[in-house]
Amino acid sequence: MLILKTILGNNDSLHVVIDSLPTGDIPWYDLLSSFLTPTIAIITTYIAIQQYKVNKQRLRHELYTKRLAIYKCLQSHLRSIISKANTSLEQNSFFTNETAEALFLFGRTVQQNVEEINKKSIDLYVLGVKLEVTDLSKEKRDELVQQKKKLLLWFSDQVDVSKKVFAGEMSFLK
Repeated sequence: MLILKTILGNNDSLHVVIDSLPTGDIPWYDLLSSFLTPTIAIITTYIAIQQYKVNKQRLRHELYTKRLAIYKCLQSHLRSIISKANTSLEQNSFFTNETAEALFLFGRTVQQNVEEINKKSIDLYVLGVKLEVTDLSKEKRDELVQQKKKLLLWFSDQVDVSKKVFAGEMSFLK
């Protein structure tokens, strides 16, 4: 201790630090207890970081599950329209209710896709109602049939289009 004091000179701050060091042997349990608080702090920080990562992953999974439900509803709606070549008010209402959360779960492109499918579903329903009228002229009926055919082809294309639109939003990596 005297060697350090004479080498360092009269520096008061170093003098206080050096004089406060214990002069004898430190028992091992005192040494371990001095490291206990920093060790607990490090372990607690590690646990907090791990919990943050787990919670972030769980949130991603829950978001994916909700998004997948909307995607499945949309695909089911499209397949039903294609297979029946028509839709009903109940089916359109169910689709609208089940996809209402899309506004909060997806970006603008998915929202627009869902809204467009909903509007075209209503158009298809109206065309179906118009075609049920028995006193239509042949020309008017042919025109409505062509419109319905065009809509059904559009719905058929939407199966693949919606897959691509949703694919960008369904990733776990986001």
